[in-house]
Amino acid sequence: MKQLYPLIIQDADSKQVLSLVYANQATIKKMLETGVTWRYSRSKKREVMKGEESGNTQRVVELRKDCDGDAFLAIVRPNGPACGEGYETCFYRSVGGKIKGKRKFNPTKVYSKTRFLEELYAVIKQRIKEKPSDSYTAKIAGKKNKVIGKLCEEANELTAEKNNKRKIMEAADLLYFALVLLAAKRVELRDACAELEKRRRNKR
Repeated sequence: MKQLYPLIIQDADSKQVLSLVYANQATIKKMLETGVTWRYSRSKKREVMKGEESGNTQRVVELRKDCDGDAFLAIVRPNGPACGEGYETCFYRSVGGKIKGKRKFNPTKVYSKTRFLEELYAVIKQRIKEKPSDSYTAKIAGKKNKVIGKLCEEANELTAEKNNKRKIMEAADLLYFALVLLAAKRVELRDACAELEKRRRNKR
């Protein structure tokens, strides 16, 4: 991780401060190239496009830097709430805790499923790395041909299954073995998701 800079996000029309995040040189470059807000996530340890999960993107109208060149201001037109908690701005509470404004969406419904997938993938990678003796994931990941065989088996079972409840179970099995194979091959889940996102955006 290289030097981080405070990045203030401000609504171009209302002038309301939407959030304070952090940026590095890579995210500044991405904003200039793509015209949408990017930040550096200290928890995920990577560059993140605003709205990559929620769809609440922000179009950058203007990008400014302060007199010292160590802080930035992004003036944006938002496509939805800025706050991950579902509010228009991240500054939706007073110091005393009083809520200002109304919640626009339920974050549990928006984020829970994708976050769970990331959490599961992190556990799978940990099992492969630490190799606990009682871990099925660790055992099967060491046999890549077996993982591939299970992946093909689950794909066939999913397509052949007629019962919808059973389809859900087969789909879960298929996803699990796909994640194990990715982790065993040291392919990041976020890269696969980024490829899907690129394809979706290209077909708009």
